[in-house]
Amino acid sequence: MLEIFPPRRLLPKSITLPGSKSITNRALLIAALCEGKSLLTGVLQSEDTHFMREALRNFGVKIREVNSTSFEVKGSGGDLQQPKQEIFLGNAGTAVRFLTAASTLVKGEVKIKGVERMHTRPIRDLTEALQQLEGVKIKTNKGNPPLTIVSNGKPFAKKIRVKGNISSQYVSALLMLLPLAKGETELILEGKLVSSGYTEITLKVMEAFGVKVKKTKNGFLIPHAKYQATKFAVEADASSATYFWAAEKLLKQKIQIKNSPKQWIQPDAKTWKIMQQFPKSFGKVNGVEFPDAIPTLAVLAAFARGESCFTGIENLRVKECDRIHAIATELNKIQPGIAREIGDDLVIRGNPKLAEAGKATEIETYSDHRIAMSFFLAGLRVKGIKIRNPKCVEKSFPNFFSVWESLGVKTKLTFSRNIVLIGMRGSGKSSIGRRLAKKLNWKLIDLDKEIEKEMKIPITELVKLKGWEVFRNFETRAAHAAATQSKVVIATGGGVILRKENIAALKKNGVLVLLNAPIEELKARVARKDTRPSLTGKTPAEELEEIWQQRKKLYLSSADTLVNFKSKIKRKKKNEVLEAVEKLIG
Repeated sequence: MLEIFPPRRLLPKSITLPGSKSITNRALLIAALCEGKSLLTGVLQSEDTHFMREALRNFGVKIREVNSTSFEVKGSGGDLQQPKQEIFLGNAGTAVRFLTAASTLVKGEVKIKGVERMHTRPIRDLTEALQQLEGVKIKTNKGNPPLTIVSNGKPFAKKIRVKGNISSQYVSALLMLLPLAKGETELILEGKLVSSGYTEITLKVMEAFGVKVKKTKNGFLIPHAKYQATKFAVEADASSATYFWAAEKLLKQKIQIKNSPKQWIQPDAKTWKIMQQFPKSFGKVNGVEFPDAIPTLAVLAAFARGESCFTGIENLRVKECDRIHAIATELNKIQPGIAREIGDDLVIRGNPKLAEAGKATEIETYSDHRIAMSFFLAGLRVKGIKIRNPKCVEKSFPNFFSVWESLGVKTKLTFSRNIVLIGMRGSGKSSIGRRLAKKLNWKLIDLDKEIEKEMKIPITELVKLKGWEVFRNFETRAAHAAATQSKVVIATGGGVILRKENIAALKKNGVLVLLNAPIEELKARVARKDTRPSLTGKTPAEELEEIWQQRKKLYLSSADTLVNFKSKIKRKKKNEVLEAVEKLIG
């Protein structure tokens, strides 16, 4: 968790914005579909662009990092190879939509998946459009990822219809694909296109690589054409710029941006003009063209005089989180009643004295980078604002906090989530847990000891008398009780991960750390201190390898981070756990 300390005044230093995520991912894909080498400069290196880059490599595209902001891409000419493994894209919406379309250029089967949230984000309108192409079949999870795309590698259709009222990314995905179809294609839009400014970005990037699309009354006419390799400069990210424009208003101080273009092509840049109304409210704002900037505008509106109403933002419900609900919920923590959801509209009744009246609070980010960065702005004025899971900004602006630090904004990274140690018998959960708790000045909760305390008999005797199922019930009760506490280190029993409800409870306010060690080392430890009942009838040392093979996938899927200890010294091991948690959260 990151605490922000409101600055009296920013340092008079200029900043450099990251490259646009939207443009970087479009340029990466189109360069990958070219013949020859393209040089992309000013690119964004972030979580989302990393997923795109690694996925393209799995399709056989060669990408070389020239420096931290430049890539050389050797294109495939549209001849993408079948990946040898599933394509994992985290929660990168642009990458999932764009690569789903590009996968139809592969002869054979392509599987695409992401994190759990990605599997709740709709993609049916795109997959239904793609299946209008000859030789393409796509299997979805009730209209959502994960996806299985099967194609003959030569997509073709004279006409394709697509709905544009959920995401313009569907349209962009088709636009970038269709020049490589066997002939000219008419793309017909059904319904009103949301965020059309992002479609304009797609058309401009395509034109930079030699393909010009003709607009029609009902959509677009896409020629059969080859993309031409080129040198392409990615524009600075306008979504990222909005945080600094808003900060200028909140702090009444100019922030110089080194790489701000003279004329932006990104729709979020339109919000600069809206912000000039501050400290007056913004009135009614239709955010359909700049949805990513709505969290920024909403937080700024909370400090304004009067009411602001944001409309046309229903697609924010299906972003990395339900952003409408997240914004309203977190603003109301700072001042109850300041934000309301009315249908899919968001209404903010601003308070010019919010800096003094606002409550110190912990902001839940919902693992959404936009929520974390927009509510950082509230922390520039309101004392005691803390951002949970600040690491999520890596999705689009990895050095967000260090840029603010360069401007003189002080922050403090603290642990707010419980540390939950999981792992096999003998992995050191209890002993390392004791040292961690002492170092953090927290309480240690050892689940096995909690059960023994309640039953007043050793676990070995409990299992003999009642059986494993009864023990697991006690373990579940102990895990849920521990999970409700805060600032605790929880040392779990080896089998706590066998029940999903245990993991869900412990994750609500905790980071799960898997302590890993070679089986032979664990066997030696358990043999020296054999105090736990057997699961298989063998000695605990003998059965370890068998149990590890049974539980390995559960351990790895449950853990937020894994620690393979470099040191054999326990006091150093606790530091390795802390380092892993620090890396995870910040």
